[in-house]
Amino acid sequence: MNIKKSLWGLLTIMTVAILSVSFVSCSKDDDDDIGDTSTAITDNDPDGTIIANMHHKDNVNLFHMSGNGFDITCSISLNTSNNFVTNGSIASVGKVKGLGYITKVPTKGWTDKIAVVPGTGYVIRGSYMGKSGCARVYVVDYIVDTTGGIIGAMIKYQPVWNPEE
Repeated sequence: MNIKKSLWGLLTIMTVAILSVSFVSCSKDDDDDIGDTSTAITDNDPDGTIIANMHHKDNVNLFHMSGNGFDITCSISLNTSNNFVTNGSIASVGKVKGLGYITKVPTKGWTDKIAVVPGTGYVIRGSYMGKSGCARVYVVDYIVDTTGGIIGAMIKYQPVWNPEE
């Protein structure tokens, strides 16, 4: 038996085995069917999307609108209990695939403080003297420290969002 042929045969088998393992898909790669896909934007991030990493006690100004006799500033912050806190009002639209899947303003569930949950969409609204504005927010994931403790959240948001457009 030729040792050189045996070595090449073994090397070929090992190479094929290693390459075949690298093409295996994980369940994390599979898309869950969450949210309304009929009105989704192809890349799921509409024009004007802003990505922000929020740490506890950070404040993000979502929008500022002013005009004849009105001035609206709406912001959110993230408290140490991992809740959004706003000077306007906020409501969850539930689990969605991304920012582009938030297509409607909720009719109920409005509050000034709400739990931050990855994969969840929110609508924030502010109003003053009969004028109002909305922003949509999507929580991508928690930000964790080296010990696994939650220290913030990565969000995507679209300021001054008009759901009728």
